[in-house]
Amino acid sequence: MKVLIDIGHPAHVHYFKKLIELLTNDGNQVVVVARQKEITFDLLNAFEIPFVSRGAGQNSLIGKLFYIAIGAYRVWRIARKQQIDLFLSFASPYNALASFFYRKPNISFDDTEHNVFNHKIYVPLSKSILTPSSFKRNFGVNHIRFEGTMESAYLHPKYFKCENVIFRDSGYGKFKDKNVILRFVSWNASHDINQNGFTNSDIIKLIEALEEYANVFITSEKKLPEELARYAININPSAMHHYMRKADLFIGESGSMATEAAYLGTHSIVLNSAAKEFGVFEWFSKYKTFYIAKDFNDVLTISISLLENVHLSNEGILESQAIQKSGLCLTDFMVWFIENYPDSKKIMKENPDYQYTFK
Repeated sequence: MKVLIDIGHPAHVHYFKKLIELLTNDGNQVVVVARQKEITFDLLNAFEIPFVSRGAGQNSLIGKLFYIAIGAYRVWRIARKQQIDLFLSFASPYNALASFFYRKPNISFDDTEHNVFNHKIYVPLSKSILTPSSFKRNFGVNHIRFEGTMESAYLHPKYFKCENVIFRDSGYGKFKDKNVILRFVSWNASHDINQNGFTNSDIIKLIEALEEYANVFITSEKKLPEELARYAININPSAMHHYMRKADLFIGESGSMATEAAYLGTHSIVLNSAAKEFGVFEWFSKYKTFYIAKDFNDVLTISISLLENVHLSNEGILESQAIQKSGLCLTDFMVWFIENYPDSKKIMKENPDYQYTFK
């Protein structure tokens, strides 16, 4: 089988990296097409995944509309050249359009309810849409739900082994016992329109409060003010999850990284004006490693309370074990679903409990 996987965001590299390896080992051919966004190419190179670029995309709404056609054409052209049998992505409108014109099935994963822009394009053109069971929208007859979250595709203990890392070797630090990672986003994605998080003033106030308890490190999509540049974490992006696992607290605007931290057992606070729309956030909120902050003051209150907890690390480990046991080993489920498609779709529609084979 020849599978084309479209990568539109750094997180998608992690979603599919082990799947790509396993499909290839089983004798399938996997063609990866990627958008030039942030560290996506760096991650693909770090994991030694060959790929074809489909360009950098656009940030404005009008630009995004034009790029839909351009990106879809580039994917279609690659699919025709490679004689692709199946398209796979995380909510990619480019894959959906290319698969429609190429007349081959498109499988999409999704966990982002408010990504309406992409939903309008890829949902009606996809043969199967797979989401966590907590997903709040219903996409109809082609919608298949699985237990757990996307994080289990790459952070499940079967495939993720945390390496020892030393924070003071990664940049600025005051050599305190605890370490905090802050994450800020650019708000340029199509699902980020009208969304917001921390102001620069908030960030400065937050760091001043946190430094009473911990070393502070920042990872940011947007350019940091000069006075904050020294806090930037200086590591290989492919090692980020190891640092997140070893951190004591994660605070940020990024929903993906906030849930990753919680899955790994690192207490996590997310400030995002659309947070209540996400079913996956509600799912993680059942566990004591994930907190949705109402506003900046709420972030301060929760973070200080957590850093003052002497049992924070042990509690995080226990919650992480509970999170991991509650969901699937998603990569194993994906391999089965793709290699046995379309029979796998029929099985899941008739007997959804079959997924528990992959716990």
